Amino acid sequence: MTTPRSPRGLIFAFISSFCYHSSMEIKQEVSGMVGTNSYYYECNGKGYLIDAPDGIGSWAERLKKDGKTIDYILLTHGHFDHVMGIVEVLSLFPKAEIYLDKEDESLVTEKNKAILSYFGIPLSLYSIPSPFLYHDYPSSLGPFTVLKTPGHTKGGVCLLDEEEGILFSGDTLFQNGEGRTDLGGNWKELEESLKNLSLLSEKTTVFPGHGGKTDIKREKMRLGF
Repeated sequence: MTTPRSPRGLIFAFISSFCYHSSMEIKQEVSGMVGTNSYYYECNGKGYLIDAPDGIGSWAERLKKDGKTIDYILLTHGHFDHVMGIVEVLSLFPKAEIYLDKEDESLVTEKNKAILSYFGIPLSLYSIPSPFLYHDYPSSLGPFTVLKTPGHTKGGVCLLDEEEGILFSGDTLFQNGEGRTDLGGNWKELEESLKNLSLLSEKTTVFPGHGGKTDIKREKMRLGF
C-alpha cells in the first residue's frame, strides 16, 4: 500500500488476447483512498476479481451489466485498501468465494483498525463481511499457481498464470519498487520473496497492486538479482 489520498475510481486498462485456457480477458480498475488496483480476470467462463479496494462497487455493477460474473475474490493480502470493497462486491455477486492466505486473517479482522488510525482514517469507513468467511489458498486455483510471497505482510501471495505469462503481484512487487514493510511486514522475508519472483520467466508481465504494469526482466535488473 501507499500513502492515502482522496477516493477516486477510474477504469485504467483493458486487455484481451488469446488464452491458452481458451479465452482470457483482463480489466483493470483503480479506486479507493490510496489508488489501489483491482483486476477482473476472466478465463474459461469463470470470473476472478483480484483484490477489492473501497469504492469498487460502481465498477462491479458495470461488470454485472455487461454480463460478467465474479465467481472468486482473490486477495493478494489483507491490508485495508485491498479488502474494503468486498461487501460492495458481494452485494452484487453473493455467491463469490473469497480466498486469502490464513496468515493475514487477523490483519483483515483486527489489525487493519490500528493501521487506519495510524493514517488518521475514521474507523467508521472500515467495512468487511461479518462474519468474515474465506478459504485459505490451495497451491493452485483455476488458471493460477498461488505463490506465497511474505514480506509486505505475513500472508502475501502472488497469482501466476504461467501459460499466459501473467503475474498479479499485489504489493510485493511494483514498477520500480516493492512493498513497504513497516505495517506488519518483514524486509528479510520480502527480499527472499523478490528473489523467488526473479526466477520466473523474464517475459512475465507483472500487474501490481499500485501503479502501472511492468515485467520480471525489468524489475530483476533493477533489483540486481
